[in-house]
Amino acid sequence: MPNIKVLEKNLKVFSETLNADEVVLFERSTFLVISYYDAKKHEDQHRFEKISNIIKYANIRKLEYDENIANCQPHRQRNNKIKRNYIN
Repeated sequence: MPNIKVLEKNLKVFSETLNADEVVLFERSTFLVISYYDAKKHEDQHRFEKISNIIKYANIRKLEYDENIANCQPHRQRNNKIKRNYIN
């Protein structure tokens, strides 16, 4: 990764600005850790993997939701007295 030291320095400044214990930078498509900054040590050595899996699962669910919404077509049914709207 080019300029990793600059990235780590920026994460440290960002963490201190937010008064955060930790800042993690994930790659956008794979959610692999690019870099992180710890203001304090953490016992869970697998926390990045857990966070990555949660984000991946949430994105999968969002894609499924978006696909379902895209497949829904409004349908209107009318008679003389009642007007109904359905989403199929």
